[in-house]
Amino acid sequence: MHTPPYPQSKTDPWKHQARIWPTLLNMPAYYLAWEMGVGKSKIAVDYNTGVNAQKTIILCPKNTVHVWPRQFDLHCGRNVLIYAPEKKLSAAKKAAEIKAIINKHNGPAVIVINFESSWRPPLGPLVHVNKKTKRRQTLKPGLLETTKWDMQIIDEAHRIKSPSGTASWQAFRIARNSLRKLYLSGTPMPHSPLDIYAQYRALNPRIFGTRFSDFRARYAVMGGHLGKQIFRFQNIEELNKRFFSCADEVLLDDALDIPDRQNHYINIDLPPGVLKKYKELEKQFWIEWGKGEVTVSNALVKFLRLSQMARGILKFDDGREEIVDSTIIDAVADFTEDLPPNEQLVVFTKFKPELKKLKVAIEKTGRSVAELSGDMNQRKLWENKDKNTLVAQIDAGAESADYTQAKYCLYCSTGIKLGTYRQSRRRLRRPGQKRKTHFYHFIANKTIDVTTHRALKDRKDVVDFVLRGLHEYKKTGVNPKLRMISDIELSTLK
Repeated sequence: MHTPPYPQSKTDPWKHQARIWPTLLNMPAYYLAWEMGVGKSKIAVDYNTGVNAQKTIILCPKNTVHVWPRQFDLHCGRNVLIYAPEKKLSAAKKAAEIKAIINKHNGPAVIVINFESSWRPPLGPLVHVNKKTKRRQTLKPGLLETTKWDMQIIDEAHRIKSPSGTASWQAFRIARNSLRKLYLSGTPMPHSPLDIYAQYRALNPRIFGTRFSDFRARYAVMGGHLGKQIFRFQNIEELNKRFFSCADEVLLDDALDIPDRQNHYINIDLPPGVLKKYKELEKQFWIEWGKGEVTVSNALVKFLRLSQMARGILKFDDGREEIVDSTIIDAVADFTEDLPPNEQLVVFTKFKPELKKLKVAIEKTGRSVAELSGDMNQRKLWENKDKNTLVAQIDAGAESADYTQAKYCLYCSTGIKLGTYRQSRRRLRRPGQKRKTHFYHFIANKTIDVTTHRALKDRKDVVDFVLRGLHEYKKTGVNPKLRMISDIELSTLK
């Protein structure tokens, strides 16, 4: 049997990516249950190229909207228009811009929309709800569901697992007008086997049907109050067989060609108001530097203040610290929701207010959290797996600890000490670690974060890295801001 060549791409595929290509070509509705870190985004981009899709809709969580333009830029072997609005545009504004692209653009176009925006009119349907009967009546269908798409891609497809959810129903409506569908998730059934129903209702309704009550009766034994309590599951072997009739699974530890450790950089845009406050603080730094007031001894404190502000933390003259924006914290918490709940997870932070708020945000996703800080040591709860997430202040948790039972490590913030950062990584990458490890760094764009991670990546001390740039400026006249603050993305760095 002739195997079609792998699509043109800027990057070479791993073995499991090349293996799945003929299957995707022959099955227009498919689910990649690939664990985080094994290259789901690349195969989605290459698949889109390989079938020459002209109109593509990507539905995803808010925190991954910015990821897709970079993935297409990194892998795509053709010219594609990417529309991925990250700013807080209204649904009406997004609809107008998408409609203009659909009607006027000649060539392939990819529309990236977060789940919450996808169902809001006019992107989604205009619905009237009868206050007495609670019945919903569609007054006017939305733009996304009436457009004929060559491909629908759903990133983190388990986010549409609720059978009655608005995002779930909108994904279903869009799917009915899509020639090809590719759903991606490392955790297709995060809580129970019933989670798969709504996802397959959109992907391929012939497999599990379109009545949740029938699906639940087939695979769960119900009882208790009003018969709504799940006593046990049944016919699971049959469910798995049906699920994998159009799905493929790849685990991180089974993908032999993936490096033993990988760095990932997730760039986040701060809200304009927060970025303005940050720039004011940065401006003050340049004024002090110009007066000769920035020295090796006080630079550390000044850089930490900038790093705090990049995380939305205001520090007052009386020593009080207050979080005025949680953009980075919310992005980290949202990210944890897509990790397998049975995976032990380590999250590092630098600042105490950040740690406190991060704990609450992660707990809201359903994960259980233990704290390791100067005030509290709950590491044993995490080691005994009573809690599945350890949120640690990097100064308290970077030494004399063994985190080898985790393969995912998230940095909400790193601080700016190279030694502490490297020590924290060694808590996972040390004797006893038998799995591939992934380190995710959350970076505030247009802030000292970019410089910090560039220095840490090159194994350089951050203060020395920046001050050397300042000394070079005195000699050469090159603007030191080119090293201090940079818009250069880190997402493609290895």
